[in-house]
Amino acid sequence: MVTPPKYLNDVFECSPVIRCEDPWGYTVSQLGGIIGSPAWFTQNRAHFPNLTFEQFQAGMKQHAPDLAQKMVAEIPAIDLELQTKMVDLISEKFGVVCFTPDVTHQKMWGIYGASHSGVAIEFDEKHQLFSGRSFVKMGYSDTAVIFDASNPNNRDDAELFLTRKKLDWSYERESRLIVDLSFTSLRDMASGPRYVLPVGPELIMSVTLGLRTDDDVLAKVLRALREPRFQHVELFKIQKDVAAGVLKRVRL
Repeated sequence: MVTPPKYLNDVFECSPVIRCEDPWGYTVSQLGGIIGSPAWFTQNRAHFPNLTFEQFQAGMKQHAPDLAQKMVAEIPAIDLELQTKMVDLISEKFGVVCFTPDVTHQKMWGIYGASHSGVAIEFDEKHQLFSGRSFVKMGYSDTAVIFDASNPNNRDDAELFLTRKKLDWSYERESRLIVDLSFTSLRDMASGPRYVLPVGPELIMSVTLGLRTDDDVLAKVLRALREPRFQHVELFKIQKDVAAGVLKRVRL
């Protein structure tokens, strides 16, 4: 399942601080590009039906100082609006698949493993799907990501915002596959519409049953693993070592 960031359980996902660090320089650059661009004038000709490009250019140069001051004054409000909409904008195009390296982590089973009654699927980390730029390790920091959209040196893409979480989440040791939603299919499930990325059976190495996984889930897993395409998949179950205070994984 591929999850757009607006549906993730961390409400600070994709919520960078948007701040134009050089409002005046950015405004002057934008105005200069407009004033000197016949193409911009042609694309927006409907707004200036009675002017030639030369007349438009002369008028813009005359009023440029006043326009620049007005534009600079509006930038903080524009930054704030973009900051508010950022998670929705990214969620229209991208989603993530989340992974953790520790199959015996108690907190992960409690939160993401249906309170120990679910299953964990192990994937082949050597597969090419996990070797490209779209597969990333999360960084954890309480320092906010600051993004200056006016800086052409900044990478204007989702990866910048999809690889940082607060320190509270560091126990997850998360890695992510960032997925363009155009590569997914939309499926109607009991919990609602979900984006799904098809993967081949060769990616799956093992399935681990939780400590409280019931017989119905076990039967479904066994039935699936009897298919020829899944004969290579190993089956494990979590057990509780009371004396050591840890979870262990045993082969079935």
